[in-house]
Amino acid sequence: IEVRLTGTPTAQIPLEEISRRASRPEWLMAPGASFVTLEEDSRLRGCIGTLSPHRSLYEDVAHNAVAAALHDPRFPPLSQADLRDTRIEVSVLSERVPLPHTSEESVLEALRPGVDGVVLEAGAFNRATFLPQVWKELPDPRDFLLHLKRKAGLPEDWWSDDAQLEVYTVESWVEGDPVPRRRLPRSVAGWDAGGTPCPTGASSATCARGTAACVRDSGGTASCGHARATQWS
Repeated sequence: IEVRLTGTPTAQIPLEEISRRASRPEWLMAPGASFVTLEEDSRLRGCIGTLSPHRSLYEDVAHNAVAAALHDPRFPPLSQADLRDTRIEVSVLSERVPLPHTSEESVLEALRPGVDGVVLEAGAFNRATFLPQVWKELPDPRDFLLHLKRKAGLPEDWWSDDAQLEVYTVESWVEGDPVPRRRLPRSVAGWDAGGTPCPTGASSATCARGTAACVRDSGGTASCGHARATQWS
């Protein structure tokens, strides 16, 4: 962003040369998808990203950072003076996975507040996503989905069983934080679309769709199809 604000066109920023000089790790040079979010005084100042990997993660973050600063149509371009007061967050997306559903209620039941990013697609022209961070502003799954429909250009009361939903998780870095903020991936063993974290000491979970064992892995989870646990033992 700093280089771009000096007047250098984005296409002329030597990303590959910079990455070689800085000895970027291999994972950063592999294909990846990211979002870059800018905040000023705790208010959104720009957010641009990609949902599918099509270039190295390093290039993706760099391009999305410039786009969030200068090309988000909701905000005026960032200035050098603005940058000093701007907080930058980079979110690296996991692979997206389909969210099976039989109704809108089944979607609301399966969503994991604070963990899931969601992509909603209806037809060829209505598509939108919310990062997991949006749960901080919309902690109720019904409100979350309602606002996502609105973002996709759909009526708040719209629903179709043909709606396509995908979910993903993110690993995010906030400027100034020494370590990334991790959110549990859906690929963790014992956690499927309805997995629920197990409290310390629990060995099984009773859910609306049966009983599942608490898997003692990095997630410490129990899975009961697409239902949340209601009782622990």
